[in-house]
Amino acid sequence: MAKNDDSFLFNLFLITFLFVILINVAPLLFTLIYPNAIHFSWVFYWITIPLSGLLILGVGLIAVLTLKIKGDSQTYIREGINLREKGDLERAIQSLNTAIEMNPSSFKAYSIRGLALTEKGNLEAAIQDFNQMVKLVPKNPIAHYYRGVTYLDQGEKEKALHELETAANLFRQQKQEKRYQETVEFIRELDRS
Repeated sequence: MAKNDDSFLFNLFLITFLFVILINVAPLLFTLIYPNAIHFSWVFYWITIPLSGLLILGVGLIAVLTLKIKGDSQTYIREGINLREKGDLERAIQSLNTAIEMNPSSFKAYSIRGLALTEKGNLEAAIQDFNQMVKLVPKNPIAHYYRGVTYLDQGEKEKALHELETAANLFRQQKQEKRYQETVEFIRELDRS
């Protein structure tokens, strides 16, 4: 869960906070406008105070569940990384599938699963993961680089060159000179072959 989830939680807390203030200030305003209706405003408070508590409790529960899911998906990503490093690609992919189910916007989970799928020889599925990476973070050069290398493995040289050039340009824009130079050299080698 990336920035979108954090901003969602912040907006949810902000809206809840403003709503709680509004429903607790409303009886005061009502009393100021209609001074003879003070008894009504106390009845209104008996409704608004418990309602405020329930709202705050509900928002807190949403936040806790969201953060718990985020934490659990990170656990599965770490497990997937470890299993991939040990060569257990099948179980690594299963762990990463679980991480993606829990957090469909996890760039890292798609990245690691795409690499595992490539190593396993399932290039079409790997391309789909790298496509998802590009959708999630279009200006990430690694996503384009991985996609380019996988296109090359599939024998699609033109697509590979296009992706690698995109990756090189993004590396340059992001001042990652070493990776830029390495990618440019890789492209030159492809052009020579």
